[in-house]
Amino acid sequence: MTFCKRERAKTDRMAVLDYITKKEAYGATDEEIQAALNLSPNTERPRRIELVAQGLVEKSGIARLTSSHRKAAVWVATGKNYSRGFHKEPRPNKKACIAAGMELDGKLRRFDGHLDATPGTEQVIFWLKRGCP
Repeated sequence: MTFCKRERAKTDRMAVLDYITKKEAYGATDEEIQAALNLSPNTERPRRIELVAQGLVEKSGIARLTSSHRKAAVWVATGKNYSRGFHKEPRPNKKACIAAGMELDGKLRRFDGHLDATPGTEQVIFWLKRGCP
C-alpha cells in the first residue's frame, strides 16, 4: 500500500468512526454508512472491520433491514479513545439504567407472545443489553 493509499484509508477509517459515533446508540448498518459517506462497500467494509479489530466499534446486537429487505448488523462505537482524542459518553450509572428500564417498560407491548418495540426504544435496549453497573 502506498503512502497516499494509507492516508486515504486512515481518513476513511476516521470518517466511518465519526459517523458511527454521531449516530450514538442508534448506530448504523454498513449500507447506511456507505450511503451517508458516499463510499463503496469495498472501501467502507474494510475500514469498519479495522475499527472492530481496534476495539473502537462493535455490534449492538440489533439488526435492521437493508434496502434489499435483508437483516444487517447495527454497529456502534465502544467509547474507547483513539489517537485524536475521541471520547464517548461513559456507561450510564444505576439510576440511569433504572430510568431506562422504566422507559422501556412503557414503550414495549406484548403481542402474540413476542415483545414488539415501538420506534425509539433501540437506545434503551442497547444500554440494557450492555448491562447496568
